Amino acid sequence: MNDSPYGLTASIWTRDTERAIAIGDRVETGTVFMNRCDYLDPALVWTGVKDTGKGILEAFKQAVPKERDYLETLGVLHSLMRELRSKSRSEVEAHIDNPEESAIFQAFPTVLKNHDLTNFICDYCRIIIIGNARSHEIEALMDEEIQTIRSDKLKAYHAMVAVGDGLPALGIVAAVLGVVKAMGALDQSPEILGGLIGAALVGTFLGIFLSYAVVGPV
Repeated sequence: MNDSPYGLTASIWTRDTERAIAIGDRVETGTVFMNRCDYLDPALVWTGVKDTGKGILEAFKQAVPKERDYLETLGVLHSLMRELRSKSRSEVEAHIDNPEESAIFQAFPTVLKNHDLTNFICDYCRIIIIGNARSHEIEALMDEEIQTIRSDKLKAYHAMVAVGDGLPALGIVAAVLGVVKAMGALDQSPEILGGLIGAALVGTFLGIFLSYAVVGPV
């Protein structure tokens, strides 16, 4: 194949069909690669944006588990295990099938407000009531689901980290564009040239400031 440095248009213009076909194959490969990105669902993207906004609000509110949350979780588990040992399955299932109306869950409002935690407790209590799974199997299932929930909750965090890592690069791009614009005004007065260079430096400053002083700490 011809290794000349010109591109597809020049290859066609100079009738270098071998190089034109080779470049066309690479363009087609890139098109196929881009077409594989069609699976991106806008609904999932919007969900990620909402989760990120929710995560930012939780960070400002310091919405982290408190000592009371752990104590109420242990209290719910203790009450349910006591019910399992002393009462029939149908009576215990009434608490699990409708936790909002359950006296056990109503006694621990912090747990009841956390829908993910409530569903998690009810699901595995239901598995215990069925009685077909062994204890180590239930433990493995719980660990796997906890990891899944943890990964899902950390998606907003990873998105924020990615944005924070990319902001300095955007600042550098802004600086380069500002310098390019300033180079086109070398014949102007020092006041105008200084303003253009200052605007380029402001882009760099904003990128670094937003990354390390705003997005990073959040």
